[in-house]
Amino acid sequence: DPSRGSGFVEVDWDDNVVWRYTETRSDYAPHHDFKRILNKKLGAYTTIYSANKSITHEQAIAAGCDPSGNYKDAQMDAIVEVDMDGNIVWEWWFFDHVIQDIDPTKANYVGEGKTIADYPGRINLNLPGRPVKRDWLHCNSLDYHPELGNIVTNSVQGEFYVIDHDGTFVAGDPQASIALAASDAGDFLYRFGDPARYEQGDAPSILEDWTQCTVGHKQIGGSHDIHWIDEGLPGAGNFLVFNNGQYLFDRTCQSYAMEINGFLNAAGQDTGYYVNPPDAGYTQWKPENKDTHKQNRNVSNQIVWQYGSKSNQGLFSHIGSSCQRLPNGNTLICAMTEGHLLEVTENGQLVWEYINPINTDGIKEINVDQYPMNNAMFRAYRYAAEHPALAGRDLSPGETITGKAPFYNSPSPGTNALAPLKPAKPKELSMKVRAADRGTSAGFQDILAVHYALFLGTQDPDAFQYSVESLGKSRLPDTGQVADYTDTFGEDSDYTINPPSYTDQGDGTVTDNVTGLIWQRLDGGSMDWEDAIAYADLLSLAGYQDWRLPTSDELFGILDHSRHNPALNTTYFPQSEAQYWWTCETRADDSSRVWVVNEGGGIGAHRISESAQAGGDKRIHIRCVKGQTVQLSPRWMDNNDGTVTDHATNLIWEQTGSSAKMTWEHALVQAEEMTLAGWEDWRLPNIKELRSLTDITQTNPAVDLAVFPDFQSDDYWSSTTLAGNPERAWTTNFSFGTVSYQPKTADLLIRCVRGPEATPTDVNVPVMQHITGGTFAMGDHHDLGGAEHRNDEVPIHLVSLKDFYIGVYEITNQEYCDFLNDAIVQEQIAIDSGCVTDTRTGELLCDTYQSDGYSRIHFDGHDFSVAADKEKHPVVGIRWFGAIFYCNWLSSKCGLTPCYALDVQICDFSQNGYHLPTETEWEYAGRGGLHDPYAIYPWGDDPDNSKANWPNSGDPYEAGPMPYTT
Repeated sequence: DPSRGSGFVEVDWDDNVVWRYTETRSDYAPHHDFKRILNKKLGAYTTIYSANKSITHEQAIAAGCDPSGNYKDAQMDAIVEVDMDGNIVWEWWFFDHVIQDIDPTKANYVGEGKTIADYPGRINLNLPGRPVKRDWLHCNSLDYHPELGNIVTNSVQGEFYVIDHDGTFVAGDPQASIALAASDAGDFLYRFGDPARYEQGDAPSILEDWTQCTVGHKQIGGSHDIHWIDEGLPGAGNFLVFNNGQYLFDRTCQSYAMEINGFLNAAGQDTGYYVNPPDAGYTQWKPENKDTHKQNRNVSNQIVWQYGSKSNQGLFSHIGSSCQRLPNGNTLICAMTEGHLLEVTENGQLVWEYINPINTDGIKEINVDQYPMNNAMFRAYRYAAEHPALAGRDLSPGETITGKAPFYNSPSPGTNALAPLKPAKPKELSMKVRAADRGTSAGFQDILAVHYALFLGTQDPDAFQYSVESLGKSRLPDTGQVADYTDTFGEDSDYTINPPSYTDQGDGTVTDNVTGLIWQRLDGGSMDWEDAIAYADLLSLAGYQDWRLPTSDELFGILDHSRHNPALNTTYFPQSEAQYWWTCETRADDSSRVWVVNEGGGIGAHRISESAQAGGDKRIHIRCVKGQTVQLSPRWMDNNDGTVTDHATNLIWEQTGSSAKMTWEHALVQAEEMTLAGWEDWRLPNIKELRSLTDITQTNPAVDLAVFPDFQSDDYWSSTTLAGNPERAWTTNFSFGTVSYQPKTADLLIRCVRGPEATPTDVNVPVMQHITGGTFAMGDHHDLGGAEHRNDEVPIHLVSLKDFYIGVYEITNQEYCDFLNDAIVQEQIAIDSGCVTDTRTGELLCDTYQSDGYSRIHFDGHDFSVAADKEKHPVVGIRWFGAIFYCNWLSSKCGLTPCYALDVQICDFSQNGYHLPTETEWEYAGRGGLHDPYAIYPWGDDPDNSKANWPNSGDPYEAGPMPYTT
């Protein structure tokens, strides 16, 4: 019972007590954990420990607890520090850092216009379903970080908290220390696990019919052994915790070992300071094993590694347990209730396993099925034979406690095997010829390049082989961002020039159809930079041996800024454990720094020593590329009108920018209104275009000053919004060329761009309206559905939605006709007697005029067309399958990931493509925000044909019976 502890002892190897502490205060109960630390301000060792401290009923009510509750025997955890003589020198108590929103007369009330969400540094005194009681938080572990001077403690309810120890410690004055720790200075610096507890996330929930559940934004369900990974170990400075997996509303409980970097922001950057987890964002995680019956889950972007078994019961302990990072990068895990020890690699490979043979009724050679806790182990640690504590100890193996000689069946460990050596290269002669003729088209100068490669494979003239390859200009892929984040025109999504396009070759490679480069589909794993260079040089994949490390421009080019963590199209580049990927380029002023692209979507130069293999804490992977990016010389051309043309991308840039700094919204307007050199199509560049100005051979600024003489070593706005955080936009800092992001309210510089001509995408992108999420009472509030729809519309129930987008207009005849014409070319559809079907599944998509007289789409045996003057009318006669097929087609055309698996007709809402509105989305959007009271129409309870048309409404546009449209 954690409420009945009295103290703890330190014993030597011979079981002699060398130090003891006994808690003599009746209202304190030490429990679970203590740690010896070096108190730098005292210059002496002290001990910190957890204790439940009693709260009277009167204290609870006075603090703002719900007055209807009974708080007899209530307790709240404290952290106490004592010196080696047992004197209390510092103390911190949760009860001093509470907040509440029910009693405005109390000092800890949230305040007018504020909520619990405004106080992440304090704990809600009236947690829903968790009234203050005996052993309320059950904090079961703690740790101290000597460099940060912080303490972390863990509550079994599913959160851990970081507080400032050193900053609240006053040497020689315990009372002043305790008072300072009880002040605002002692509020949480960071908390992780369940943002719903401070109203910044969704709580776990279950549908009323109990058929489905969700963990919301809760990350931890019951946890133990929170600690920082020690210096010198892989992941040093990150948190490591055993997530028991209870209280998560999963259909099947499962435990995980989790590593968390609390300094990561939404771009995946290590900021060096604590970032509130909701601000860092979340990624949709799909369980690999469908047999575990888990729902997709929001996983914090601050979780940098986790291990869980493929079978939900393979690693599960509902209480206790621990995990320890080992010097080789592996993690030792102890699952308490099953007495289960295991060691796993960074990649999740099981390399060692042990079952505790000590049972409650003796030592067993074989553990048969039994109740949990029969052979329990609370924690486990591994010590190397060289550990100082083992010096002089006899470590010779003796007889096992079961009396049986162990049998070790270990798989051969994987080696850092390199790819086979490349075959001898044929003699190769390369010439690059630049054509003398230059033509102009639409105001842009075209430069032709021809590449002749002569392969001398033999002296036999008849066997002489040659090839001639024409290389076009290097095209810059778009960012992939198609969602609108503002009503102001000029953001990234308003321009489509070179939409991302890839082809999976099925041989481990992916072709970028925009640049022509060929990429390694699966990255090559984590390694240091020197090994990455060697790996690329020796790689043999898909019959190619000419793989290499990409340049920073090439690697940045495959990022998809419509996504986040990873900012990659994972359909073509599957997600890995990478935090960063190497390039072949170092920073101009410091060869110890290599340019790396990060999974969040940014790019920066990191020290080679930061990789895990070089002793750092960053997982930097490699993804190789083949092919050449055309390098044209001279690259820049001064147009002598205040503009400069980039021959590499065909973009035209403002040569001398404004020195005024402005917000992102102002920047969009400023760029759109510019008329430099008589052109009116200026705009703010997207992040890939902006970063293309970088000359990484230069620093401060990293641009060609002969071309742009006024460029500053400062942050410049792009038109690209940070996916998942619409309040921030991507920026480039031209001191070196680092890509990061800033709040859109910041004042930054701009450099405007125009061209190249937008490439027609042969698809009309629907006009979408942003709908702000919220909670509403869904259902029929006016009993209009009739008896046949009662089960669809009642009972009325509360539903919460996140922000979403919905089309302003119906899909038109012409838009659907364009889809059909594209699908028939791709042989995806067949037409029989006017009926259009899917060639793979045989499902019916739609009827044409030949099979349904209401349809306005005709088929002449070769092409689809629309009846005259009906192009912009809403399309009719479309089956549900035809609608989801269209959604997938439109998603692909726009460079998005389709949502629907057509063969099983299931929608994956975690993808970023188009989908049909759900009933909830329809109803929420259709109500137009009107909910007080809930009305029949978006404007009230009375029909108004000036606001909407319906059959027989009397409006002047009726053309015929349903489903004819005007």
